[in-house]
Amino acid sequence: MHKIDSKRSKETFTLELKNDLPQLLEYWIDEGLPFTLYQGGKSYKVEFKGIVYKFLTERIKPQAFVAGNMIKKDINSEQNTVLLSDIRDSINEDDNRYYNSQPVMPHKLGDAYLVDINSAYLTVLLNYGLITEKTFNYTNFKCPKRERLVAVGMLAQRKDIYEFKKGLQISHTQEIAETRFLFNLCVQDVDDAMQKIAKNLPSDYLFYWVDGIYLKSKRAALKAMDILTDLGFKSKLKKLQSMKCFEWGEYKELSFYEVEQDGSRKEKVFHVPNAKYKSQLRKEINKLLIN
Repeated sequence: MHKIDSKRSKETFTLELKNDLPQLLEYWIDEGLPFTLYQGGKSYKVEFKGIVYKFLTERIKPQAFVAGNMIKKDINSEQNTVLLSDIRDSINEDDNRYYNSQPVMPHKLGDAYLVDINSAYLTVLLNYGLITEKTFNYTNFKCPKRERLVAVGMLAQRKDIYEFKKGLQISHTQEIAETRFLFNLCVQDVDDAMQKIAKNLPSDYLFYWVDGIYLKSKRAALKAMDILTDLGFKSKLKKLQSMKCFEWGEYKELSFYEVEQDGSRKEKVFHVPNAKYKSQLRKEINKLLIN
């Protein structure tokens, strides 16, 4: 547990998010204790008796916040005013899509190929002129992959705020980042690229997940990379062996070996869930937040 002492802020404790958080909240509710819960995408914050408890799924390195601030500064520059207005008017979050697959796949697929876009969402921001080369390079080369994802994900921040008193939820408000539409732009631009590849290579297409598309042949994979280059994306090719598909109704399970450059193989299991998939932890917490 990490404690932060500051005269300018409330006493704060940062803890790892575990399965005991729902039990803690339930205890406070049953005892009628007043507290405020802030629910983010991957974290929770609770204000209780003047103390702030932050529950995090993972620790984030400082580079993520530096990159996030650089991205926001670029986006908010005066030269982007008209462009931002045009994008905001053309983007609908309901159009977001992150994956697609062939309706039916054979159990044994054998060898296949993955074409993966490099820094996909960050590249979209650069291609639209929303961030500078300097910001792109810092985020892309100075930030580990997880921190890079966090930095771009800050555009989409959404926070639910629940206030409890005497065992009852007395208010529920929501804070949504003004830049969320730009994250949706990234999602939809990358999805359009995946859809274009799938449409142009129907006999080789298997499925895609966010910024990676899986294809049956190397010929098709190289063609996919050409399509991405024309769209302003850089990508990499990975060979897969012994791919198998299991249909579970709720999702497809793909297992395969990813072949490294030195010839070694790394086993992976990949799931393509349906849109209703949610973590059990979030379900348990949300049960407590319903009036």
